[in-house]
Amino acid sequence: MSQCVVCSKELSRRNTIGYCRPCWAKSPEKRAKTAKAMVRRWQDPELRSRMREAGIANLNGPGVRDRAIASIKARRSWEVASAHLTPEVRAKAVRRSLETKLAHIPRELRAEYKRLTRKKKFSAAEAAEFIRNQHERDMAQFRAKILRGVGDGHLHD
Repeated sequence: MSQCVVCSKELSRRNTIGYCRPCWAKSPEKRAKTAKAMVRRWQDPELRSRMREAGIANLNGPGVRDRAIASIKARRSWEVASAHLTPEVRAKAVRRSLETKLAHIPRELRAEYKRLTRKKKFSAAEAAEFIRNQHERDMAQFRAKILRGVGDGHLHD
């Protein structure tokens, strides 16, 4: 008789995988085999549509929303989440959000964009257009400065 490679439990003579049942379920070989099978199965569009429809049906079932709300209230999930929202975490989230929302505005001109939208009450599209034009002018001046410097062999101020 052989032993499980993880927990040293005695295995039957017919066992060919080298693991007991609990250890086999957690083994890297089993996980890789299952993942490979799921990747292969997920390529089938019919299976994907059936699973999507089943998921939608489950979410739209009777009482699902009420049970979810009751679970959140019972666990008091909002307290757990807000306990981790320190001022540093909130500031980091705000910075990331602004990086995403203002990605089309050059960093050096974001203060001007905010001034235009908040103080001068321009729409976001108008302010973005002003900023885009300003950036193009700045870049044209920069390029001209670089070209002048390359011609002379050094940069001019």
